[in-house]
Amino acid sequence: MPVTLTNIGIQSVEYSLAQSVERTTRTESASVMNYLGGFGHAEAYDPVTEFSISGRGDLPAGLAVGIAGDGIDGLFAAGTTIVTSVSLTENNTDFNSWDISGTNYPATDDEKQRQIVTFAWMQSRPLQQVLLAVRSGCYEDEVSEFEFGLAVSDLPDLMVEIQRLAEINL
Repeated sequence: MPVTLTNIGIQSVEYSLAQSVERTTRTESASVMNYLGGFGHAEAYDPVTEFSISGRGDLPAGLAVGIAGDGIDGLFAAGTTIVTSVSLTENNTDFNSWDISGTNYPATDDEKQRQIVTFAWMQSRPLQQVLLAVRSGCYEDEVSEFEFGLAVSDLPDLMVEIQRLAEINL
């Protein structure tokens, strides 16, 4: 594109390419001594994964500081992802570049169970009923009602079915 006085400035492209992704998983730990003063027992707790992504082009849509990282598809299976830093660089001699970093906090057992029950509810209801509940904002009430109707003995069967579906090549 020729440069004229009406379009002087940094030009943007509507594409993005991730050049590097770094993930570091860490956890806290606590240990206690046995009655002889030696090692007795240790436990790990509060696992988190910190990440940074660098790329070229425009910043992917949906990424901003302080939000859940919904725009980071495929980086984490579950949990809560918070974007803690976004850096943008524009240059008139090179493509735009960007860096983001953040932390993923894994899902708790209660969250995982809620996801399983929500999936089962969605699969057991007609599509129109699910869409109506989601659009009206009352799906959580319907999922709770469905969950209270489940027997504890049903959960292992649900897990087996979810695993079976996960192994299907689409």
